[in-house]
This record gives sequence, structure tokens and C-alpha cells, in this order.
Amino acid sequence: MKTATNNKSHILSCATFCFAQGGYEACSISEIVERSGITRPTLYHYFGSKLGLYNAILDEYAPAFITVAKETLPHDKDASQTLSNFMMQFNAQVSKYPVFIEMGLCSLCTAKKCAKFSLFSDYLEEFKQPVFDYFHALLDSRGASEETISRYANALFSLLRMTSELIVYDGLADSPELAYRLTHQFLFGIYS
Repeated sequence: MKTATNNKSHILSCATFCFAQGGYEACSISEIVERSGITRPTLYHYFGSKLGLYNAILDEYAPAFITVAKETLPHDKDASQTLSNFMMQFNAQVSKYPVFIEMGLCSLCTAKKCAKFSLFSDYLEEFKQPVFDYFHALLDSRGASEETISRYANALFSLLRMTSELIVYDGLADSPELAYRLTHQFLFGIYS
């Protein structure tokens, strides 16, 4: 027997998959209802609307990634150790929630076409802030400009995106060695 919580989780999982396939605009309520094996009234009972469902997905999965950024980027540790730990924790979340990451990547690719991208981008900005703060703390004492700090942070985001795509689409295995190698290569680029 399905409980309300299980039913809601099942709908979120199915809807995440549907949104990951083509983005918010391309995904229909009919597709979600069919994939979930529920009725429209059930979906509307739990989430109110397609937008409410999309928000519920973000509320369900995005905080795990934000927590990784906030908790693994202290400003008082060795950069290599800190960034390696951050990469390892981030990659673990990507491996745990690949369909959510796929939905996020799809949202990034369809952003200009979809007014609902702002919902996703709010969480993305919340994730990015601790990373920018970390680079400020790391590089301010070295006299780095805002532009330089922004370049380093954005380079790390590009690396995270590329690694996410490799884990999700190509089956790259997450491992501490992967995190170490990515961090080493990233830091080599910064300090060379």
C-alpha cells in the first residue's frame, strides 16, 4: 500500500525524469501523470500545478548540493585538501542524484527558452555563493582582483559541470582519486 509520502516521492522521481528529458516547457502534465501512474487530481492535490511540482523537485534535491558547498569550503584550510574534499562530496551527490543533475543540465541548456529557469537559477546562485566566498578568502590576501576571483570560481563551476556530465552521461565512476586528480589539475591551472 502506498502512503502519501511514498506517492509524493514517486511523483517527484517520475517528474524529475520527465523534466530531465526536455526541460520544463517540453514536459507535459499528461506525460508526468502517465509515467507516475496517477491521476491529474492526485498531482494537483500534492503540488497544485506544474510549477509547484518543479519547485518541489528543486526543494527536494538542490539543498544537498548547497549543503556540500557550505560545509566543505572552510576558509582556513589548505586549498588542495579543501577543493579535493569539495569535489569528492559534490561528485558523490551527482552520483546519488543523477536524474536531478540531468534535469539541471537540461535547465542550463534551455534557459533562454524557458521563463521558469529563474526557479533553477535561484538555487544555482545559492550554491555558487559559498564558492565565490571561498575564492575571496583564498585570493584576497594575495591581492587578486574581483575579475580574477570570478574567473577562478567560474572555472571551477565549468569543471563541476563537465564532471557532472561525465558521471551522468558517460558513467564515469566517482572516486577519491577522481576528486584528487581534478583538484590537482584545477590548482595547477590557477597557480601556474
